[in-house]
Amino acid sequence: MNKFESKLSDSIVPAWLRGLVLLALALALGGCATVEYRDTKAKSANDGALLVRVLPNVQSSSQYFKNWHALKVARAPQAGEPKEVEYSVRAKKDAASRSAVYAGMLPPGQYRFVQFSSEMCGNGCVSSWLNIDEKFSRFEIKPGQITDLGVLVQTGSQDGSQRTALTHDLLGESELTPQIVREIFPDLLPMMSKPRLSWDEASIPAFMGSTHRAAVQLSYGFLDAQDIGDGALLYGSANGAVGRWKLGGARKLFDIGERVSVDSVLVLSESQWMAAGEFSTVRITNDRGRTWQSLSGNLPLGLIVSLNLWRESVFLTLLQGKDVKIYRAPVGSDQWQLLASHTTDVNLLFDLQGVLPQSQLYGDVLFTTVPARQLSALDLTSGHVEMRTLPVSANNFAISADGVLRCHKPAAFQTHMYESNDLGKTWVESNLPRSRLPRIPAFRDKQHGVVVSLKWGQPPFKFAYTSDGGKTWVETTEPPHYFDRLFYSRDGSKAFASTVEGKLWQTEDDGKTWLPIK
Repeated sequence: MNKFESKLSDSIVPAWLRGLVLLALALALGGCATVEYRDTKAKSANDGALLVRVLPNVQSSSQYFKNWHALKVARAPQAGEPKEVEYSVRAKKDAASRSAVYAGMLPPGQYRFVQFSSEMCGNGCVSSWLNIDEKFSRFEIKPGQITDLGVLVQTGSQDGSQRTALTHDLLGESELTPQIVREIFPDLLPMMSKPRLSWDEASIPAFMGSTHRAAVQLSYGFLDAQDIGDGALLYGSANGAVGRWKLGGARKLFDIGERVSVDSVLVLSESQWMAAGEFSTVRITNDRGRTWQSLSGNLPLGLIVSLNLWRESVFLTLLQGKDVKIYRAPVGSDQWQLLASHTTDVNLLFDLQGVLPQSQLYGDVLFTTVPARQLSALDLTSGHVEMRTLPVSANNFAISADGVLRCHKPAAFQTHMYESNDLGKTWVESNLPRSRLPRIPAFRDKQHGVVVSLKWGQPPFKFAYTSDGGKTWVETTEPPHYFDRLFYSRDGSKAFASTVEGKLWQTEDDGKTWLPIK
């Protein structure tokens, strides 16, 4: 009898239940026996390395909550082997909001992808396993070399159906690979002195090039929407594209040249825009999106969560591991100066998990949340940083035009909304009615604001507005879906409500009436 069986026998667990547990354990071990897990430690001097990123460019994959499973590959039978040998490589999510990076040492041979999964929505959901067709592109592993496959993009179908397609760039190799290897997979550094391998060209399906180009135009998401000021909005999306939407007209997507999630955009002028996101990607265009130039420069590898403009300088907030870093560079420069660095402190039991930092500018001060409960106030004129404490582990933070800071934490049946009238030094509970899943209100001025709320046990989402600084709220339109963000236009004449899928509603009377924009 082994130690595990002995422990069960000595307990008060019934015999039939002990047998069931042992049977389940045996089945689990037996089911995994044919798949060998590989990390970046070589098991043989002949091993080579696989490196590939996977980017979910589909509606069903949340931006923030993912349950990445191991990527499964199969090596074609070698001499004396009766069948394929399968290997499993685990995901790493460093420097990413949506993507995952896979790297592992594998024995030489011809390989194909078998299966991978990106979570469909988050906690409580069943994982979305994707089995890969045997006709999909293949690759080779050679001793002492890296096979760099670039990015696999999991994207929606062109026919508008719910089918998922898998695409990749024909070249495979990524410009980000040297930095990814150096900062995430240092075990592979010795191999970087040798030529990198990529896809087996003969195995790439004829349609792959057109499918990959189409995936850019199907880039999913409506992230960090900004008013350009000419009746159009600018926004980021999941597959390395920035969108421009002339309201009432067609949307146009501009490829920034890297397959990453664009989580932040910045409007410098009508024709000059910036885009930033995963893997320290920073791009600028001076010709309304036709061409893009990299400004990543000397940034370490991380996730860029916000861009802010102040006096001809760009302020960039980057999450690197557990550190929140704030950088500054003149507009158009790729040389970034580190201004502040703060370490996150998130309690696994009492704080919200997976919450990203948020930065907002008010006057000459840049406020940055440092999860879970810290707030950095960086005086841009002096460079002085003052740390303040948030009242809750906040997943949303906003500053209104009158300088009121607001944060909120969702709970099962109601939220906890707090306000500060002294720039975060002290906080009080908001006079907003406690609702389930509300957004922080957007304010045009000290008196006028809008919000979306859902009261427990009452009908679906409703817009509400205030004309007295939030003392009272009047509910109005009941939209058919929940909105991810509320924001005003630059001139304050309109307010918008948007979803991450790209649905947009608008009000021109401070929230009294709302209409969808087609």
